[in-house]
This record gives sequence, C-alpha cells and structure tokens, in this order.
Amino acid sequence: MSTNITVERICELCGKIFTARTTVTRYCSLNCNRRHYKQKQRNSKISKSHEETLKVKPQAVPEQPVEFLTIRQASRLLHCSERMLYDQIRSGRIKAIRLSERKTLIKRKHLDKAFKQDDFKPIPFQGQTGKGFQLLSIVSAWGRPSGNMGFLKKHFLI
Repeated sequence: MSTNITVERICELCGKIFTARTTVTRYCSLNCNRRHYKQKQRNSKISKSHEETLKVKPQAVPEQPVEFLTIRQASRLLHCSERMLYDQIRSGRIKAIRLSERKTLIKRKHLDKAFKQDDFKPIPFQGQTGKGFQLLSIVSAWGRPSGNMGFLKKHFLI
C-alpha cells in the first residue's frame, strides 16, 4: 500500500533524519531495523542469563546465628580457606564433629571460643626449613655453583 503521506522522522537506532511513508515507521532502513532487532535479542539473552546467575549464586551465611556451621560456611564467615580450618581442627584449636567422611560440623560457640583465647598464636610453619639443609651439602649434592642462590632459595625454602 502506498500513500501520499510523507513524514519526517528520526531513526531510533542511528539518529538520522529520514522521510517516512507511514506514521508508525521507526527506522530509516531495513538494516537499522535488523540491527535493532538483534540488539533487543542480545539484551534479552543477557538479562535472562543474569537472572539465572543470580539464582545459582552462592547464598551468604544467614544473618541469624546458627548453632552448627559446615566447614564452607565457617570459612566464609572467617574469610579464610577451608584448608586453614581443617588445619586448626587437626591441631586441636577448634573442636569439630565429623558426621561422615564428607561432612564436618563446627559448633559456633567452639569457633568463637577458639579466637577469644588469650594465648592464641598462629601455628608455626612445619616445613623443611625447621630441619634445614646446610648450604654446602645442597651445593655438593646438586652440583650447583654457590653463586646460584635464587635456585636454592626457591627449591629448598632457605
């Protein structure tokens, strides 16, 4: 259907001024119309993906205090690694209940009590540096010249 109506419009996508033949035309060309459609589809997919991500996103530890915490919840609460908590449990600083091979619970009061102790000190590193190597024995064993200290420091924690 052709009409005798000519209306000057501004393209919603590119902003160019064009002459429209109908009163509902929104774009200056078929390319602008296609680009806008693709942009709408892309934004729709992005928002849908964002909503799904928010559903899956891990939930924070609840604000109300709970009596028992899992290792993961306790690590989030303390802002530390799960491995550190396991080390603290193994050393006896934090008491924990092992329900099964895969489930360990910590009572909240034991967690609070562990950090309120007056004699709380970090566990010292128990690596090879405690026993140590003598520099000459390393050099003789590996046949490295004594000038290569960076290698020795890196591999033997000197």
